[in-house]
Amino acid sequence: MATKSKLQAVLEKAGLTTRSCSGRGMDGKRCLAVEFRRTAGLLSALMGVDMSYSDRAETAKALLTGCEDSMGHDTVLYFPGTPFVGEESPDDPDME
Repeated sequence: MATKSKLQAVLEKAGLTTRSCSGRGMDGKRCLAVEFRRTAGLLSALMGVDMSYSDRAETAKALLTGCEDSMGHDTVLYFPGTPFVGEESPDDPDME
């Protein structure tokens, strides 16, 4: 079985729900994503996670390079090239 990326582990440790999605221009390929209502809520949850300085820097870099898409009331931040490890849900939308 595949191992979760450090980013996925940190997002889940922060109490955020991760999932798989296919973002714009990804030709159906799926990657790690996280949904949130407000950016402040996402950042607040991540700030509460106890992690090393290098893990914090790696997480910050990933957040800055992620792709964002609005889904009505919520926003999804997805990370092309970072696989989601877990059970796929048939409700996970494609954004293409």
